[in-house]
Amino acid sequence: MNVVIVQQLSVVWTKKSRGTPAAAVRNALPQALPVISHDAAYIYQRHAFSEAAGYSHRLVEDQTANQVPRSCRDLGLTLEDGVLNVQLSWTAQMGQPPRKSSGVAKLTSNQWARFFANGRHTDAEGSQCYRREIYNIALVPAATDDVFTRTAPTTVARLEADLF
Repeated sequence: MNVVIVQQLSVVWTKKSRGTPAAAVRNALPQALPVISHDAAYIYQRHAFSEAAGYSHRLVEDQTANQVPRSCRDLGLTLEDGVLNVQLSWTAQMGQPPRKSSGVAKLTSNQWARFFANGRHTDAEGSQCYRREIYNIALVPAATDDVFTRTAPTTVARLEADLF
């Protein structure tokens, strides 16, 4: 039986760190981290990096399940006959501007995908922040800490827009 692992890396910043040198620090953040292994059919881990915290790493969610859910955040997940179908579609919660495209991956055992998304968010007072999401999704026989760091992804999809 295969394990589905979803690792989400969220980066949040404001206008004050849009340009260099702050952008260089933000762009140097990792695109994958070691996985905390669990004995489960499904593992979801969300990591956060924010301008407010000096881009230090925080593990904010670590969930497991005995079944693969149909969705995880902005991802649709379908596991049938040993194939994991993954879809990332733009939603308003991802931020502006709207996008019509979506990212799709079809994974078999020992494959993984990386999806990129970003968005601009405005609060009631008009303050803006920006967010980049990286989703690493794997279908593997067993969870190992290096599943996203030992090889390149099988599939890469970008659902990014010019935010400025």
